[in-house]
Amino acid sequence: MHIAFKVGPALALLSLTTLAASSTFAATLHDYQLNGTYADALGGPPLSPDGGTLGATGYTFAANQGLNASGITNGSVYSIDMVFQLTDIGGYRKILDFSDRGPDTGLYMLDGALNFYNVVTGSSTIAANQTADVRLDRDAAGTVTGFVNGVQEIQFADTGNIAVFNTPAQIMRFFEDDNATGQHEASGGFVDSITIRSDPVPETSTSMSLGLLVALGLGTLALTTRKRGFLTKGH
Repeated sequence: MHIAFKVGPALALLSLTTLAASSTFAATLHDYQLNGTYADALGGPPLSPDGGTLGATGYTFAANQGLNASGITNGSVYSIDMVFQLTDIGGYRKILDFSDRGPDTGLYMLDGALNFYNVVTGSSTIAANQTADVRLDRDAAGTVTGFVNGVQEIQFADTGNIAVFNTPAQIMRFFEDDNATGQHEASGGFVDSITIRSDPVPETSTSMSLGLLVALGLGTLALTTRKRGFLTKGH
């Protein structure tokens, strides 16, 4: 604590924030920003497109023209974060498939709400063409948890392993529906980024830790500034 004050509040805040962020990114396996490339920023295998268009800031796709990857997780323990928009949110719209388009189970948006078929549906909804940050976690105990924009929407015990990438190549398909429904439950859209981690990163604890560090840093900054006589009303 004394060292933090000696190096100055701004540097202390930066150091503390960096420490909090490093605990999150330490578990990142693959980082696909889709900024003009399908490459993994961390050097892993690239994503493969299925007919869409890659632009400078993301990937635009029609129904069933999503992205796929294989062999980039251990299949059963992961945290997958997708930032995207869908042009059609009516009914079921598949966003993550686990069995190479075989059975109907998987992660969907159902009328704009997060859904894992056929287990659970969340309450909050997003509109068509609205950017959503959707994250799906599966831990070593088989608990599956889904978040939308940082808020937990679904959770269930995956006793049937329906959230395990179970093909020999552990292929994962993004925004592509399965053959069981004739691939009718898909939407076009735009995906900004996909990141995949080797294990779930607690949403609340990370946010709370970062928020606490920021509060402490700002409090230190305000205290130091007030002592120096520079704190003015409205600033």
